[in-house]
Amino acid sequence: MHGGYSTREAFWEATKFVGGLLATLALPAVCWVLAAGPKLKRTAADLAALDPGLWLLFLIGLFTLLLPALTAIVVGTDMPSLWALQGLFLLALIIVCGARFPVERFHTVNLMVGVVVFAVIAIVVAAPYYAYERHVRRENDRAFYRIAANEITQRWHALTDAPLPVISGSDDLAFATAFYSPDHPRYSRPFRLQYTWPVPPQNVLARGWAALCFAEDTPCVSWMDQVKERAPNATRAAFTARPTLLGHPGATAAIQMLIVPPEAKKARARDGVAPTVALDELGASRR
Repeated sequence: MHGGYSTREAFWEATKFVGGLLATLALPAVCWVLAAGPKLKRTAADLAALDPGLWLLFLIGLFTLLLPALTAIVVGTDMPSLWALQGLFLLALIIVCGARFPVERFHTVNLMVGVVVFAVIAIVVAAPYYAYERHVRRENDRAFYRIAANEITQRWHALTDAPLPVISGSDDLAFATAFYSPDHPRYSRPFRLQYTWPVPPQNVLARGWAALCFAEDTPCVSWMDQVKERAPNATRAAFTARPTLLGHPGATAAIQMLIVPPEAKKARARDGVAPTVALDELGASRR
């Protein structure tokens, strides 16, 4: 969700936005201080002597970083600092192009060594630790996508030889299944249906249809119940997804699935090609 915040909450989100950008700039700033050395005292004078082109870039970069924070407060939304990384490049460009002194070789060598050491630490120590923390704690659901896609694909083929043509349900699970499943089922969500959960029409269900929902996603699960009432031949199942990392089990997620096998007279999959389904019909399978 990126909206619906109160003024106080939006202000806090804007503060985190600015803080995230400052944290991103912290390491490059330290590197520049070490490389410039005593000549850093000339930075203010160099910035004051910037030519009009660099001043324009400076203003563009500054407002690229500040205006999103103000917008977040006014419209009551959040603004992840990751979205403004392109503005940081302008600030770095201005600092480098505006400097009117050479950087000594000694400092550049030390800077290069520091970057290499930092990269090694990040790759060898920080990255594995971060990966393990995300593995044992359910901070996001990306680790379950491939598992869910493979599970529903296997159960689909246990009921029919036709490729899985359509996938619906929770956005993240449905899009991931379209990518990870060997059948690469179609998924469509027309803009007009993004806030509703209509039950797919009978002709869509007759061609074969499936859906995935996280068990805690109440609207999705309730919608799945409605689809089950329209499709008496549907198979409803639940399973627990738990990824492993180097043999170590991680966090778990309860996932529910609904499979509607194609009717024998409507199944037209031949030579591994799924039936053609109109996008408007597919759109009715999802909010």
